[in-house]
Amino acid sequence: MKVIFKGPEGSIIDAREMKPDCSEVKVGRSPSCDIVLQYLTVSREHLLIRCDNSNRLFIQDLHSTFGTRVNGQKIIPGVMVPIQPGSMVQVSEDVFLTAESAEHQAIEETTKSQPVTAEIFPFFLHKNLTFVKQTFNDIKNLIEDERKPELEPHESKISQRIHELSAMLEVSYALNSILNYQQLLEYTIDMALNVTRAERGSLILFNENSQKFEMVVSRKMGDKEINKEMRTSQSLIVQCFKSGETMLITDTNLDQGIAERKSIVLNQIKCVAVTPLKYNRSIIGVLYLDSRVNTGLFKERDQELLKFFATQASVAINNSRLLHLATTDGMTELTNHRSFLQRLLEEFYRAKRYNLNLSVIILDLDHFKQVNDTFGHPAGDLVLKNIARILKMNVRIHDLPARYGGEEFIILLPQTEKLGAMVLAEKLRATVEATPVKIGENKEIACTISVGVAQINPATMNKPLALVQLADKALYQAKAGGRNQVIMAEE
Repeated sequence: MKVIFKGPEGSIIDAREMKPDCSEVKVGRSPSCDIVLQYLTVSREHLLIRCDNSNRLFIQDLHSTFGTRVNGQKIIPGVMVPIQPGSMVQVSEDVFLTAESAEHQAIEETTKSQPVTAEIFPFFLHKNLTFVKQTFNDIKNLIEDERKPELEPHESKISQRIHELSAMLEVSYALNSILNYQQLLEYTIDMALNVTRAERGSLILFNENSQKFEMVVSRKMGDKEINKEMRTSQSLIVQCFKSGETMLITDTNLDQGIAERKSIVLNQIKCVAVTPLKYNRSIIGVLYLDSRVNTGLFKERDQELLKFFATQASVAINNSRLLHLATTDGMTELTNHRSFLQRLLEEFYRAKRYNLNLSVIILDLDHFKQVNDTFGHPAGDLVLKNIARILKMNVRIHDLPARYGGEEFIILLPQTEKLGAMVLAEKLRATVEATPVKIGENKEIACTISVGVAQINPATMNKPLALVQLADKALYQAKAGGRNQVIMAEE
């Protein structure tokens, strides 16, 4: 297996063969790394690459600052992820990694002219297509040369069907492996577009509390466009939700039922596919796909594939949503208190075992009671949401911001020493102070926070809550000292 690192202009930075011996290659900016990439967007120790005894390639993100993406999806830090030949790994904004093998090159040559879906399911696809190719080669060796061309259409047809089955396996595997709710929604719409070759799409879920449709993720569609469509009683989305049936319209000009609909005409939509998302006989949402480029995109054969995809996505989305609700604070959409304590437990003992840095930032809104008393609780809710938004915008992918209780927030910072935590804490304090919350047209609420910062001491701390208590003590000192300031805890 060969790995190739390329710069922003496509120039090759490094290329080497990975031998199947399970040895690890460390990549990063540090001179101690096996592959040194001198780019500021690359972390000092960014990722590991490993090739196992079966010549399978794996990478592991080492909790890098901006994360690592495989085919556009961020991978979970600290977890070994399989990389198939042809996959695109974005190490940073400036560096990209590709993996190549002789097998991958052979498959590319044999499938180049076949009218199949884009190669986005490499987990099963390469092995299955290789099996088909080898099987037909064996058959060709057993028959006369003049009859070999007769096998080509059969090989193409079987390769197409194997591709579709591989897509089903990959979708099923991926949808049951992604735990993050938002990542699951993003994956669902992206894979639906790739499976059907549609141009645009939207995932709409039904909110039982408000009894309204909510667009949770979309591609190439404006919010106003899809929201306007959902408000129409004759909307395809509403019809699909009520009937529970998949609707495929291969050419809108030939379908009298929708050819003159305003949304179809204005957006110049040529073909549409709408399928319900069902869970336990209840419809939880609708998957909407269309194209303004091609007609005849959604064929009858695609209907079964789309139904299978929707069934798998429905179960995964429902389970992920339940997990999301159980672990997330409903007001701020941050991790809740209980889930934070679980992650704190894991990171604390991991830091003690491997002698790693671990810091905590705890912050509290100054005079929040006055905000509620003066402007009302709805305004207070807006202030809390604004704080949560600022936290999410400024932390790294592997940091964990959470609502700790009331107007108190906390951030867990793995592999971060106290000086780095202090820099982030001061940035958050200054951002909150400079970002008043607007209520109405002419009113603003100016807010400040007090912040306490603490770092683990593996020698003296034996319980995770000791780290939080130390940061909380520093927070109390910040409040007692006049508020709107950051204090580093001293043991």
